[in-house]
Amino acid sequence: MGRRFESFAAHHLRQSKGYREKGAGKGVELGYRKSIAWQKNQRAIVRTAQLIKQLPEEIPCKKIAGQLFSSMSSIGANIAEGYSDYQGNEYQRYLKISLRSAFETDHWLVTLQSLCNGDGKKDLQLLEEINSLNLETIKILFKTIESIKKETQGG
Repeated sequence: MGRRFESFAAHHLRQSKGYREKGAGKGVELGYRKSIAWQKNQRAIVRTAQLIKQLPEEIPCKKIAGQLFSSMSSIGANIAEGYSDYQGNEYQRYLKISLRSAFETDHWLVTLQSLCNGDGKKDLQLLEEINSLNLETIKILFKTIESIKKETQGG
């Protein structure tokens, strides 16, 4: 996993630096949307919304689902916000916030799985898919943070 994943993280970093304007307010290309971590998070958000719609109406499940959706959407929001000021240490700070949100998301996924059994097998498959996307995002964030550390420390 080591070398292959490092080059993946380096590719992610190169492909998604900052944003470039293409004219006076028109055609703005937002670099964060090229971020693989952001893209995976967007897929996870959509799947999470689908899962939440299927959960029982019980108060604990809905409250946990709300926490899950908040932490899940915070991951991508911080990636996007960090891109607005793409400077090594500052961007790295936003990625670390995203990483913390991804770990919080993992907690809510486990809690939801333990307490709220909606449509059974269908919900379990969705939970597994969301969990997988979240774990992939965590790995990418770790590697990207390490790449930025190396880049800002000169090697």
